[in-house]
Amino acid sequence: GERQIEPQYHVKAGEIFVKSENLDRAVNVFENYLRAYPRDKSAPKVRYTLALIYMYHVNNPYKGIHYLTQAVQYPGEGYNVEEAKALLEELRAQK
Repeated sequence: GERQIEPQYHVKAGEIFVKSENLDRAVNVFENYLRAYPRDKSAPKVRYTLALIYMYHVNNPYKGIHYLTQAVQYPGEGYNVEEAKALLEELRAQK
């Protein structure tokens, strides 16, 4: 399948933008991907990546917490879920 290539292409493109520190484009690609494929196997990792971008680079902690909460509630592979939980608790304590 054709359907499997499509979501992964978006994920790869987003990751390339992150690596090149083109974070606006990374956010754009990742958010479009999540709208199109909310249940794709890479979606949890993408939410976690978005959370980190929003918290540490874009300085939008509300969106960061939004994505982080989803990454914790609907965990997947490719990131440390325990780390995500700890980070979320830390952020909630700061509020």
